[in-house]
Amino acid sequence: MDRPVVAGVDGSMASLGAVRWAADEAARHGRTLRIVHAMSWEGHADGQGIVLDAADDARAWQPGISVETVTVGGRPGRVLQEQSRSASLVAIGGRTHDGGQLNSSVCAQLAAYAHCPVLVVNRGERWIPESAAGPPTPELPEPSQFLSMPELSPHFGGGAGHAAAGSGQTRYGPGPVSAVPRRGVRHVGGRPGPDLAGPGADPMTARPGAAPVVVGVDGSPSSWRALEFAYDEALSRHVPMVALHAGRARSHAAVHAELTPWLRGHGDVDASFAGSDEPVVEALTGAADSALLLVLGAHRDSWFENPRPNPRTQLIVHHAASPVLVTRSV
Repeated sequence: MDRPVVAGVDGSMASLGAVRWAADEAARHGRTLRIVHAMSWEGHADGQGIVLDAADDARAWQPGISVETVTVGGRPGRVLQEQSRSASLVAIGGRTHDGGQLNSSVCAQLAAYAHCPVLVVNRGERWIPESAAGPPTPELPEPSQFLSMPELSPHFGGGAGHAAAGSGQTRYGPGPVSAVPRRGVRHVGGRPGPDLAGPGADPMTARPGAAPVVVGVDGSPSSWRALEFAYDEALSRHVPMVALHAGRARSHAAVHAELTPWLRGHGDVDASFAGSDEPVVEALTGAADSALLLVLGAHRDSWFENPRPNPRTQLIVHHAASPVLVTRSV
């Protein structure tokens, strides 16, 4: 069964940016894009127009993908949660450029209770034409630097680590050189060329095409699942991947030792490990400042009848500058 990529839309520019991310995901993985609008009493009246306009934009952005549209009565969170039962991914617009929150309750509900991975595209309006979005978004901060700690194993594939300005962080990098050639970005008509799909390759984005996929790791089953997703995203986008361990609940060396065999077996991605003594929320939201995508495991406090979302995941989704992919461990 074809499990589509679902994109929730509400007529805003930010949700249209999420549709473009969803279209890229559908193109790279050969899936159908399903664009969904939930029609509630307080919602937009022209739901059919919203999904049809979004579908036209998705087909122009990624020609050749299969697109279907759905309008459903109900609250957006409940509608998209139900759609997630048969989806491979649900994408939704998140925090907007002016600091406000688009559908904050919907993002929180999906991040906690969806049945498939959820992509929250914060500041999604960056991926729409400047003519519609207004002035270009200012450039994001330069990537954070990591401080090497020579007493720890410095490299996945041998060699020495490197020192850089920073505080309380450890960098092990880079991993084995990829056997996949790093192809140059090719643009056709302002869109990614067919050899490299993905928002990170597009000149209208605020992030360079080589920005890494960052994944939070802690050795839990949920973080291993997140690592698999991050690897797949980095491989399909031809960008580096950084596995980031934050906090002091476990030593960075112990987590790094656990990850090393897996990373050595996935040498077709330029991967590195980083450790930060900062609290988890601060470290991961800080890493998102210079990431193309932040990937998190869907930790929950309980898997019983009324599971509760992990508050740290909710905070990171809410505050991260980059899009955030929340994976499922079941």
